[in-house]
Amino acid sequence: EDLSPKYKRGRHKPKKFTDQDLLDYIEKNNDSTLLEIGNHFSVSDVAIHKRLKILNITRKKNNTISRKR
Repeated sequence: EDLSPKYKRGRHKPKKFTDQDLLDYIEKNNDSTLLEIGNHFSVSDVAIHKRLKILNITRKKNNTISRKR
């Protein structure tokens, strides 16, 4: 009986998009949110956040409606 692991450890899935694809999209759509970018590349907003963090790019978007006092 074969007892070897079914999956090799440490192997990552191939990236769905390149870093340059992400940078080009952000340059053209600089007002888009992480969720919108993630939808464009068919990945989660967390995946976009992690990739931007690796690239040392920070994005702060606040979509909340401010209330008058």
